[in-house]
Amino acid sequence: MMFKRENFEKKGIVRDEKSIAGVVDKTAKKIEFAEVLAYNHTTKKWVKYVKETHNTGAFLLGVAKDEIDVTSADKTIAILVRGEVARVDVKAVESDEALYSLLARQGLFLV
Repeated sequence: MMFKRENFEKKGIVRDEKSIAGVVDKTAKKIEFAEVLAYNHTTKKWVKYVKETHNTGAFLLGVAKDEIDVTSADKTIAILVRGEVARVDVKAVESDEALYSLLARQGLFLV
């Protein structure tokens, strides 16, 4: 699956340097645009970021580029792993500066 690198300003992505195709675990249910995802190395799938679980910095993080329903089955979606995302679109960051640190280590910058 190929993803074009283009300007997604309408959706809050200021610059897209690298997007990947990632399989999201169906336990995530519904993914919102700009929701932070963490890669589960055991299942080889992306799951929703959970502060208590993924706050160690040992997880690859990414941001969902689309809204998608994954209730019925695992789905492959476009995940931004390097680029710039508007701060207002990453709700969790406003209340948790540790998340900002984790995203920055992955090359995701909040503007």
